[in-house]
Formats: sequence, structure tokens, C-alpha cells
Amino acid sequence: MTTYEWDGRRMVRAVTVREPEFTERDRLLILAQRRDDDQPRNSHGVLMAEATDPANANAYEPVGPTVDFSEATIVHAQEKYARDWPDADTAGHLWGVRRKG
Repeated sequence: MTTYEWDGRRMVRAVTVREPEFTERDRLLILAQRRDDDQPRNSHGVLMAEATDPANANAYEPVGPTVDFSEATIVHAQEKYARDWPDADTAGHLWGVRRKG
């Protein structure tokens, strides 16, 4: 909201006060999420404290498999490269994918 101060027909001051972008609740949720993001997780994204708790020994069931076709494309290309160039030094090789056509 902007308020204006006039001296006759001449504006002498304009003061703009912005509304907060986040409510107090929003701010607390963001801070809690940041604290949670800092916690160590395993390769599946599960908190290590939960994943290593003996009370959870039988708490999980597998899901999948799910095929990551972009990763499969890279793995097959790397295997072919290794067959075609068995003596190649592959240190530092970076592989990526792009969609065809």
C-alpha cells in the first residue's frame, strides 16, 4: 500500500509499505523443511535415523522395478564403448542423454 503526502498540488513524499510475502506459519514451515532437508538420508531418500532403527526392520516393502530409460541408454552406451575401446582411459568421461528428433 502506498500513501502520499501533498503540499498543495505538489507531492512531497510517497511511502510504500509491502505486505509480508510469507505468513508466520509459512515461515515456520519453511524453517522446519530446511531442518529436515539437512538430515542424512540413504540412497532412497529415507532418513537414516529411520532406516537404521531396529524397530523398522520389517517396516518396508519393495516397489518396482522402475526402468530409468535415460540411465539405461547411458549404461548400454558405456558398455559398448568399453567393448569398442578396451584400452581407453575413461577417467573423466561424462555421459548424458538427449531426446531424439
